Amino acid sequence: MVSLTTNDMADHISNNPDLQEELFGKLLNEKEKQQLKNKITGKIASKVTEHMGLRPARLEELMPSEPFTKEQIEDMERAEELSALEKKTKALDIVTKINELKTAAETKQDYQELTKLYQQLEKIYEGKEGQELEPWLAEQYEKQIDILRDACGFELESGEVGITGIDGKDYPVPTQEEIAVLVAENKELIEKKKEQGFTKLLLVPFGMKLEYLIHAYQDVITRHKETNKLFAAKKDASDQNEKLVPLELDESKPVWVWDQYGDADVNGKLVYHPEKFDKKDHQGKTKGELLQQGGGWSILLIEDMPNIPETDPKTVGGRTQIDTKGSAMEQFLSGKKVPTPKEYLQFIEQETVYSDEQGMTPEDQLMYAITHLEETDQVIDDYQGNGKISYQIGAYFPSSGHVPLAYCYRDYRQAYLNRYDVDNRNDNCGVRSAVRIKKS
Repeated sequence: MVSLTTNDMADHISNNPDLQEELFGKLLNEKEKQQLKNKITGKIASKVTEHMGLRPARLEELMPSEPFTKEQIEDMERAEELSALEKKTKALDIVTKINELKTAAETKQDYQELTKLYQQLEKIYEGKEGQELEPWLAEQYEKQIDILRDACGFELESGEVGITGIDGKDYPVPTQEEIAVLVAENKELIEKKKEQGFTKLLLVPFGMKLEYLIHAYQDVITRHKETNKLFAAKKDASDQNEKLVPLELDESKPVWVWDQYGDADVNGKLVYHPEKFDKKDHQGKTKGELLQQGGGWSILLIEDMPNIPETDPKTVGGRTQIDTKGSAMEQFLSGKKVPTPKEYLQFIEQETVYSDEQGMTPEDQLMYAITHLEETDQVIDDYQGNGKISYQIGAYFPSSGHVPLAYCYRDYRQAYLNRYDVDNRNDNCGVRSAVRIKKS
């Protein structure tokens, strides 16, 4: 008698709508049934069987047709990285632990462990077991997970770190193994950009409402002020002798937000990854469209650069940082000294050394601001101090022709999420770019 793995079971159910109705129909309303139809994944199947209190299903119990032949099973096993014997041994051990824990599980920690065991079982049969992040990324990953859980409170009912997207679906944060697979697939690009200074890992909860991420930033910045740990960014982060400068904060309204941000990511008034700033032909996508394509998280590498340079940008690995006075863009600007948002976007897309980078989105910006504050107690983009205002040219408001921007405003003791016309010039404003390992 052949036993199904979670993935085998999910694959079979996903190809049999009648079986979906028979197994799950009584548990779901009509809307949920439609969402489930032909979209069963391994994780969904494992959670459904867990909630129903089922043991691992056997082939004969689920399949109305003939079971897999021995030859078919052997072919599937040969396609995996692990040998059949190793795979079966590991899988049996995990299944034993799952069955024991399902019987005794009572606490939240028990169910978190149960989820991890199901994920381990999936990895064995997806050929992802054994993929590991390099230490410089693994250390940052763990710090990001702590920030997402403890500082931001981004946790699902299952106990996993994750978010609920604007589409109502839950999106657990990608695991180290999943990111390791993406890194391996983009190894050449990542090694090149690492040499150019892109060494800061960001896990960005792109799929959630922007409003919720703004609230998380408000909570973080307020808590830092309440504990007397809110400072301006140093001019030189490595200078141990440079004194930290405390910042004041309007605790009644720590973050000022332009009113057009309200629900703009939900109703499509804010678009992402535009190819040009043109109201009618921007070629960007809404958050809803991107969620259908790639999931709720963006995985980024950026320069750890809280202060965008004004002049004299550094050249690292053959790439010159993009400064606000346009010295890195001198030939491109043809005599103009200060770039517009539109010119920044064109420059990054057209110049070879920058062409594998993209502008940051408001979600990217907020996650970097939260991360830097949690790790250093310092803000970013303090334009009345050592920093500059930052355009988020990875997003666009087509109806008004504005690009998002962000900064800390000492005069009003607030962080600002504002906007700027794409054709205007301001030498207080610059850009950060990002390398997207996983696009949302």
